[in-house]
Amino acid sequence: MGLTQVYPRWSHPVGGGDKGTVHDYLPTYERFLTRTHQVTVVEIGVWMGHSIGMWQEFFTDSTVHGLDVDLSRVLFDLPHLHTCDATDAAQVQAVLAGTTFDYVIDDGSHALGDQLAAFAIFWPRVTPGGAMFIEDVDGQDALDALVERVREQGVTPHVYDGRGPGRQWDEIMVVAVKP
Repeated sequence: MGLTQVYPRWSHPVGGGDKGTVHDYLPTYERFLTRTHQVTVVEIGVWMGHSIGMWQEFFTDSTVHGLDVDLSRVLFDLPHLHTCDATDAAQVQAVLAGTTFDYVIDDGSHALGDQLAAFAIFWPRVTPGGAMFIEDVDGQDALDALVERVREQGVTPHVYDGRGPGRQWDEIMVVAVKP
């Protein structure tokens, strides 16, 4: 079952279920999420839990972790949720130990400094052929900084830029695929 079939059950115009409502990220995810069975996934930023539920349904026979500094808003009974600041390497290590990931999704604070810190912590944990998705990039300066950081790893970033009339100012996602 494709992501566009799973998404409507988890969509929400506010919070973590906005990947196909407020934002138009689903086609980009469908392009890069080539492995959907027996993978390990982490999403930074749980909010109310909509996207974690979606990922758990979409990725069969898989483990989906969710990290957030505050899990009090979660509306669903979801396993593998961790109270953790994803920009703090010691906290990430304490919660996830040596776990590696096929897919890392950064839908956390959307602040450039946090996105750069999370990239530094999680990129080494991405398995070969896996990918890291950085959602909701806040404008051109932030996009330029993230693209430069990904290129420093010897990787050509893929950029989805959906800004335009009637779209969000942060309708930008950077995708880094590990060789």
